[in-house]
Parts: sequence; C-alpha cells; structure tokens
Amino acid sequence: MQDKKIRKQMTFDVSPEIHQQVKVLAAVRNISINLWMARAIQDRIAKETKNYEVVKE
Repeated sequence: MQDKKIRKQMTFDVSPEIHQQVKVLAAVRNISINLWMARAIQDRIAKETKNYEVVKE
C-alpha cells in the first residue's frame, strides 16, 4: 500500500503587493510560495499557542 500525504487546501485573497512580497521572499530562499506560506502559518500558530494548549479535532 502506498502512503499518501493527507492535505487540505486553503484559499484566501491577498493584495497584489502582499503576493509580490511573498513571491520575492520565497524566491530568495529558493522555495515555493506554498512552502513559504506553510512555514509562515506554522510560525504564527506556534507563536499564538505558546502559552496554552490547543484542542485538536
């Protein structure tokens, strides 16, 4: 049996300026915008949940 990554997709609107900034920052690190966004979200979750437990579904 082949292991499949379980993933969900999130879609949201950003201004052209924010999109361009993320695009440039991802390019500087030689990573995809998707990976850059995933890391940014993970960093923010870690920061916001530092002092309390989050209930996982």
